[in-house]
Amino acid sequence: MLILEGQALTESGRHSAVLRDFSPLQLGTSGSWKGQLFTLIGRLQVQYEGGGWNEWHALMADGSSAWLSESSDRFVFTRLETKAQLGIIPKFADMKIGRTFFAYGPKKFAAADVRTVNRGRFAAEGELPYLVPEHESARVVDCRSGDVFMTLDYTQDENKPEIFIGEGVSLNTLRLQNTRDLQQIKDSAGKLKGSAQQSKCPNCGGPVRWVTGVATHVVCEYCQSQIEFHEDQVRLVAANNMRTAQDEALTLKIGSKARIMAIDWWVIGAMKQSEVRGDEASHTAFSYNEPKILVPAGEPWFEYLLYSPKEGFLWLTELAGKRWAIAKTLDVWPQLQQPLRPVDGNNRLVPELYDYGGQVQYATGAFYWQVGPRDTTYYVDFGREKQKLSTGLMREEQSWSAITEIPAAAVAAWFKQSQLGVKPMELSAADQLARQALRLEASHFNGNMADKLRTKAEQNGGGKAASPLIWLLIYGVVNFPAMLMGLVGDGFFGVVIVSFIVYWLLNLPFNSEE
Repeated sequence: MLILEGQALTESGRHSAVLRDFSPLQLGTSGSWKGQLFTLIGRLQVQYEGGGWNEWHALMADGSSAWLSESSDRFVFTRLETKAQLGIIPKFADMKIGRTFFAYGPKKFAAADVRTVNRGRFAAEGELPYLVPEHESARVVDCRSGDVFMTLDYTQDENKPEIFIGEGVSLNTLRLQNTRDLQQIKDSAGKLKGSAQQSKCPNCGGPVRWVTGVATHVVCEYCQSQIEFHEDQVRLVAANNMRTAQDEALTLKIGSKARIMAIDWWVIGAMKQSEVRGDEASHTAFSYNEPKILVPAGEPWFEYLLYSPKEGFLWLTELAGKRWAIAKTLDVWPQLQQPLRPVDGNNRLVPELYDYGGQVQYATGAFYWQVGPRDTTYYVDFGREKQKLSTGLMREEQSWSAITEIPAAAVAAWFKQSQLGVKPMELSAADQLARQALRLEASHFNGNMADKLRTKAEQNGGGKAASPLIWLLIYGVVNFPAMLMGLVGDGFFGVVIVSFIVYWLLNLPFNSEE
């Protein structure tokens, strides 16, 4: 490994310990970003509890440096900001998922991922633009504003981070050359990315299956143990011999094949979530304590993770009453007024549906992150009931998704299964529904959605049951004699001022950002 110090290249004196992976990128890969040619000349592998990613050092044609981050088939190109823009960036200790919102330059950013990660010379190769310590614990925050991606590195200073600005990219837009072909990946990693693998659970001996290169964490479907696969080594993360947790059979079995939009997809993971109260989920998700089992407050639902070697990941959600939905994770976030308040292009609030929580009852199969029982996520949904903009928050990250409800007949058509209890629709019609769902973006949601939207509190007969105008009318009727005396006497302006104050106070709960 070489280190670039000033204008001199020096050897680090050590060999790197970069883990084998399935990336199509390699040292020497070249391409073009924003009209400028680049070549990948170095790499850092960053690790955190439950995952990791690659940071590729790109040498640009003008001699400057940039970074191409690679994580779970997601790619982000960023460059170090050399001229600070107007704005006050919070300290690392003040960065909170779902709460932090700050202006930097012309944009307003929300914290999307807050982590302390491990990196260093021990997991690096090639040429790097600065001297990397042998080991270091780095404090890193990713922030989002629409299609703009910002990384803040607080490693050197917890109060004044290095700022990297860029955007999410797809590899086919970078016009890459000299990438690794399938044979090179197989020669270095021993297997091809996307190939099915099978081993035995270290706890119960039952068969477990996963997909190489996209899934490193598996939940045994027989004993619910959490298992990690890394470098062909099997590590038991948490053993669980309770077989009663899986009290309801999954409609879609692990390994089931679907044909969607002329592409083959396989179910590689599934989980059952119980609906819990939003306030309890929020408290649990952001607590540093061991998560506790929460009392269900609604119908449970099932989430199925589908994988295609060509297209990546797709989520299918099974709701109560034979209702299904496609969930698309958004690379471009909605425009935000606050971390939990999306607005449209005219700065109008997208109507809020409700908030709630989801807690994992059990999971089975393979995932691209570590999932286990009692994992809790706080959700807030916006838009229409059958076409929602949804955000999910955990302690370290926030994501946005577009969720479209689809008929069970479409799922039956894709999987060619009859146990859904419905007659499959025509495959072409089902594929058209999938295309429409996957085209949905945050920009398609606006402030004048046609449906009449109500919160769960309204639906249950509580909360926002009456508008401020109604309460102001009641206030006027009750206080009419006093107001009449004020109008007759010298207190006219006092009556007007008091009325405005009452109306303003009544509006506070309805426009609160909390």
